[in-house]
Amino acid sequence: TLSAGALNALRPAVAFTNYTDVVTYTLPTTRIGALEITQLTTSITPQTATSKVLVQFNISCEVAIQCGFILERVIGAAVQELGIPTTAGSRINGIKTIPYDDNNGRTQSIVPISFVDSPTSTASVSYRVRVYGSATNVFYLNRTLTDSDDTNHSRATSQVILQEILP
Repeated sequence: TLSAGALNALRPAVAFTNYTDVVTYTLPTTRIGALEITQLTTSITPQTATSKVLVQFNISCEVAIQCGFILERVIGAAVQELGIPTTAGSRINGIKTIPYDDNNGRTQSIVPISFVDSPTSTASVSYRVRVYGSATNVFYLNRTLTDSDDTNHSRATSQVILQEILP
């Protein structure tokens, strides 16, 4: 707001994505080849270079193998991984992982990712998640593997919330 030509307060920027459709991906087996879940990539433009951004992903999915999720910040052509484990070695790793699911198709995993970032920019900032697995397999977003329409199977949606935290 402005009062007598002086800036009194900024209103924090907020961005929200609610993805309700279903999609499948064939997962790569290498971290470097991890696939972007493009439907969840969301952007925000911070108002100050000292603002922080609260990044929250809620990913509903099923996959029959162990998977790693990689959170990335993208500003222009610059990509930065966030929340990287130290000395991850060749393990399945990322900001979150989900274990092997041996129920073969009836229940989704819910993968919550929360991170407070300091992008130090007033340019548009995109946050995205990439995923890869311990073996070649199919990743099901917002559905189960078999996706039968009965009470033994589930469907849920995925959301992204980006909220600026002003200095």
